[in-house]
Amino acid sequence: MCARLGFIVSVFMVGAAQAQAPNLSVCDRTPQVRDAIVAWVERYDGISDCNKIGAVQLQGVGEVYNDIGPPSYRPLRLDGTGITELKQGDFAGLLSLTELHLQNNHLTTLPDSIFVGVPSLNRLYLNNNRLRKLSRHTFSGASAWISTLDLSNNLLISLPNNIFLDLTYLGGLNLHGNKFETLSERMFSGLRNLKSIDLGGNPFMTLPENAFRRLKELRTLHIKYGHFTTLPTDTFEHLKELQTLSMEHGALVMLPGNVFKHLIELKKMQLNENSLEILSPDVFAGLKNLRELQLEDNLLATLPSGVFSNLDSLEILDLRNNQFMMLPTGMFEGVEGLQGRNLIRLAGNPGFPFTVSVEIIRKDGDLNTPGPAEVVVRMDPGMPFSYQTTLELMGGEAFPEEITMGPGAVESTPITITRYPGNTGAVHVALTRVPDTPFAMREFGYALRFVTNSLLLFPDSIIPDPPVCDRTPDVQNAIIERLENVPECSEVTGEDLLFMEGNIRLNNMRIEKLRSRDFSGLGNLDGLYLENNEITTLPDSLFLGLYGLSALYLHNNRLVTIAPKAFLGMNNLEVLTLYDNDITALPKGVFFGLTNLTELWLYNNRLTSLPDSMFAGLGSLKTLSLSRNPGAPFELFLEVVRTDDDPDAAGPAEVAIRVPDGMPLWGKPSLSLFAEGGKVEPEAVTLEPGALVSTPATVTRSANNAGAVKVSITQVDVGPTVYGVAFFKIPLVLFAGDVLETETTEELPEEVSLSANYPNPFNPGTTIHYALPAAATLRLAVYDVLGREVAVLADGFRAAGRRTVRFDAGHLPSGTYVVRLDTDEQSIVRTMTLSR
Repeated sequence: MCARLGFIVSVFMVGAAQAQAPNLSVCDRTPQVRDAIVAWVERYDGISDCNKIGAVQLQGVGEVYNDIGPPSYRPLRLDGTGITELKQGDFAGLLSLTELHLQNNHLTTLPDSIFVGVPSLNRLYLNNNRLRKLSRHTFSGASAWISTLDLSNNLLISLPNNIFLDLTYLGGLNLHGNKFETLSERMFSGLRNLKSIDLGGNPFMTLPENAFRRLKELRTLHIKYGHFTTLPTDTFEHLKELQTLSMEHGALVMLPGNVFKHLIELKKMQLNENSLEILSPDVFAGLKNLRELQLEDNLLATLPSGVFSNLDSLEILDLRNNQFMMLPTGMFEGVEGLQGRNLIRLAGNPGFPFTVSVEIIRKDGDLNTPGPAEVVVRMDPGMPFSYQTTLELMGGEAFPEEITMGPGAVESTPITITRYPGNTGAVHVALTRVPDTPFAMREFGYALRFVTNSLLLFPDSIIPDPPVCDRTPDVQNAIIERLENVPECSEVTGEDLLFMEGNIRLNNMRIEKLRSRDFSGLGNLDGLYLENNEITTLPDSLFLGLYGLSALYLHNNRLVTIAPKAFLGMNNLEVLTLYDNDITALPKGVFFGLTNLTELWLYNNRLTSLPDSMFAGLGSLKTLSLSRNPGAPFELFLEVVRTDDDPDAAGPAEVAIRVPDGMPLWGKPSLSLFAEGGKVEPEAVTLEPGALVSTPATVTRSANNAGAVKVSITQVDVGPTVYGVAFFKIPLVLFAGDVLETETTEELPEEVSLSANYPNPFNPGTTIHYALPAAATLRLAVYDVLGREVAVLADGFRAAGRRTVRFDAGHLPSGTYVVRLDTDEQSIVRTMTLSR
């Protein structure tokens, strides 16, 4: 203790000699300071009389000793105690204090050298007072180890030059929410290690060019709520280590060129909620390491071409809530860093979602040449992402059918189109699919609407058939209403129809019947709404010509009949709603060709069965709803079959999984096999897309197996979310000569009995026990709740004794079943539950 005291006293004497601060007794200090010191000493040393507190107790304030290990340090809290002024020497002798809280008081000024005598002070909080003026010597003699100084939310108008000169290791300075209108370069003299400064909430009218000249180690700079409208070009000239810059909620109107060019290590820039209208083309020049740029809530209506082209590392670009009506050509040119898992935020602009033109043009000579024709896909330049496009033709073939456009490409590779012989109609080329690009930018994807034109080859044959005046009246009126300056249906041309985009709504019109080709020529239409009408029939080719349509809504009609080719030509369709109708049957192949369909809604109709191959080709389907039909859940069977030569061989046996043609097994389903009484290799097989039979697996019987060996499917990957469909798995019984019913030789029972099955509930197999006191003719069968016989487990003459029968319900749906034992004299019934 003496050694420790000697060290502390020597440190105290050195500090006192340097600043000559009065060493007030505890009783002579500001009352709130005195009470805080006394409370501390009383808690840890048991002394409550301020006159009895000496240097030893003072030097221990802030230091807490544990039973083991080094001491820990706690702050001296004087926050919110109502202090209006402090005395010089109030904190003298507090040699161990590392953290001092003086915020939320009424201090208007601080005495010179007030913090002399606290050589270990590391964090000092003076925020939320009424400080108006500080002297050049306020922090004179204070600990050089102060790393955090908070002066925010006071009334400071300016600070003297060199006020922080003694705070050699200050790392964080908070001056937020004061009354500064300008900054002096020499205010920050000595702060060579400052890493972070917050100057926000001050009414800065200007930022001097050299204000930050001495802060060469600065990493974070916040200047929010400034009143300056622009920045001098050299404002940030010396901040080459800066990593975060925030200038938000201010009055910035424009940013000059190269203003940030010296910020070579900057990672994040926030320029939100200003009044920015103008950006110089080279405003972000030099920011090679910038990862996040926020320009949200400004007044930007346009951007210079290539303004982001130097931002090689950019990952997040926030342009929400500006005034953009469209995306400038070349806006993203050179921003390769935005690929990957990154974001562009564009919501809240008047043009959101933005229209991006995808044009298909003919490259070879005469447009009237009957063919073949060479075409290319052309996109707005500056889109930095790869696109794969699929071409669809009505009346022709394209070579190749798919093309890929690399980053920055303006035109695709050429495609050759050949016209079918005898084709008398127009040949259309449409961009039918823009699949996921090699990045996961959800917000950017939602912001863009890709509009593709149709290229009409051989224009001499482009005449709407039938003309607009010959269409269903409601359809005719809807088309005329959508067109400007076209008062009569007879004046509508094929070109008018071709460039009609968006949606047509024909809801609640009491339409009873539609004519074939009612919608021909409307190839760029995106959505067609026909719900809440009285349509009963969809004829063949009704929607032919809507090759660009992505959504078709037909729910809440009186649909009974759908022709097999009603949806012909709708290769771009993604959403089809047919719920709440009276559909009793679906033609085989009615959805064939809808290769991009993601949602199919058929619930609440009158379907009792599903045709074969109903789902063939629907590889993109994500949601299929068939609920609330009389036949729901619809039974779709997966069967295990034996594929080796001799089905009666004792083993090993070769088996495979078979599915009906057109089953909705998307992707490559993984099917797990399980053998009761045997071994399966491999235990899992894969069904390739479109395959009817899986790869084979081999089942080997156990050496001492006395029962049947069965194989059943225990896992099936069914692909999309399906409502109203039950996938039934039918097991295969190998070695058909084996006995399924076993007899025990115990003492004969006294009466006929049928025991409860075990297990119960079961899935899919269970064991049933029955007993006969004498030989008898019997029948043991299983029935569903409607009384239909679903299985016969025993039938004929049986000797007296106890017997066990195995019942496998792998082919039956979940529910309650009845097992019934009939003899000449009596019947016994028990219920059992199949639960999947």
